Amino acid sequence: MAPDYDPTTILAWLAGPGRRLAEGAELFGGICERVRAAGLPLERSAIQLFDLHPLVFAYCLHWHPGAPAYEVDHGHTFAAPTPETRTPYHAALDEGGFLHRRLERGETDLALLRDLRAQGFTDYLSIAIPSSASLPPGVSWATRAPGGFADGQVALLKALAPHLGPPFEMLAERRKLATVLRTYVGRGPATEVLAGRVRRGDVRRLDAVVLLTDLRGFSRMTAIHSETETLTALALYAEAVVAAVTARGGDVLKLMGDGILAIFPVESPGQAALACTAALAAVRAARADLALTSLEFVAVLNLGAVAYGNVGARERLDFTVIGDAVNVASRIEAHAKRLAVSVAMTAAVARHLDEPVHLLGQVELKDLPGSWELFGVGEPPYR
Repeated sequence: MAPDYDPTTILAWLAGPGRRLAEGAELFGGICERVRAAGLPLERSAIQLFDLHPLVFAYCLHWHPGAPAYEVDHGHTFAAPTPETRTPYHAALDEGGFLHRRLERGETDLALLRDLRAQGFTDYLSIAIPSSASLPPGVSWATRAPGGFADGQVALLKALAPHLGPPFEMLAERRKLATVLRTYVGRGPATEVLAGRVRRGDVRRLDAVVLLTDLRGFSRMTAIHSETETLTALALYAEAVVAAVTARGGDVLKLMGDGILAIFPVESPGQAALACTAALAAVRAARADLALTSLEFVAVLNLGAVAYGNVGARERLDFTVIGDAVNVASRIEAHAKRLAVSVAMTAAVARHLDEPVHLLGQVELKDLPGSWELFGVGEPPYR
């Protein structure tokens, strides 16, 4: 007589200690380990979840015995698979939410199943997890055991699937929220909002290097190129600047047409030189990334105190940065264009750089007292 496989222990862990795990990969790994401890010869498992990201449509948590679970991202082509890219998940949806293939019997109608059989797997299950979403999550289980999963083991895995929905959908929703916030307001503001700092006037005062960039010739570009061509150019420029800034610890706060506002926080008084160097390195990296295009931009750098937080109406807040350091940078931008230089910075930034700088001149800034020295670095001016 075939033994019964009871999911009680697994479900008790999922409802207790498992609920306190904040990372999906850790939770999924814990479940898979307990499935094996229940006597099932599980040797591969994955759970498919969905995201809201410009580049990622879905992500999959994978698990194999003896190693932590890990994540694999899928692009938006996952939503419309070709015959070559169709997965058991897609097939399970077409078959009422449950797919069972005995691989050792040659039931390998999909590319992944053929690959798994070549790796010695004998049995494969894919189960859509009940959900109100248009595309439900899905979980798969595979084994190399001769004969595959026993009937009682299949029954346990099918019974377990619905219980995976609530915890993983909750984690997926948290991830979606964090992804949307990072994508649309920036990494730093996303962290602040998720930490609960959402009231108007919730601001943090800090020193930071303010970076403003502006695409050269944008007005002319919009006049002579189509909307599609202009948007493509803006995307290339923004991708280069945003990637360079975030890779060096900065935070992009605003995309304003052809203008980009970013900051590099100065975490302690002794870190100003690091922030200034990182900001200039980001400018150079973005320019290098655009070297094979016709796109050129001017960059302005200033160092000073800013207020970083929520500004706006009660029901429509904008997480932004304000202060004299931002005002100065925005007014310098016009002078940088007039001087036809690629980078213009204040003395506050120039004094922290460990490389030669040269004086571009003294300028007066609208609505700000006194005159300001502007400095350039050893890059050729625009011609």
